[in-house]
Amino acid sequence: MPWVSRVEVEEAAAAGPRPPGPPRPPRRSRWTCATAGFEVSWVAEILHLAGLDEAGGDGGARSMGWATVEGLQSEGRVTFAAAEGDAGGTVVELEVEHSLPPPLVDAMGAEGLEGLVRATLQHSMETFRDYAEGSLGGGGGRGGGGGGARARPPPERGGPGP
Repeated sequence: MPWVSRVEVEEAAAAGPRPPGPPRPPRRSRWTCATAGFEVSWVAEILHLAGLDEAGGDGGARSMGWATVEGLQSEGRVTFAAAEGDAGGTVVELEVEHSLPPPLVDAMGAEGLEGLVRATLQHSMETFRDYAEGSLGGGGGRGGGGGGARARPPPERGGPGP
């Protein structure tokens, strides 16, 4: 996301022996977005991890969910699932609900700002897809290689959030 100016880990993953599988993400992190002299931040906490502990996994969906515990209200989930068909690859779905900062709503209007955020999220998902396809499949971008990641737009939500 172009507006994310920094992410700081506030609470590291639990100490002690590491369970098998991929490393655990930090439990809490502070996110700061800045644009045109306006800055907003929030602390997010990971509430849900599924399918991330299995070494190799069983082919099922893997997901992570989060919610704000301080600052700008936001919650969401990212899910990685095997794509259907012979092509292989991964389908990445991102669901995000968020409140809009009142000063930006005043300047742009709720619908205009919501549309801008939606378009930016979609572009970021497509950039991630292109990166994954280029890195994993060696194709260097859209349509290249065997990475097979597909970006889906965020689902429609009713209004700008709480």
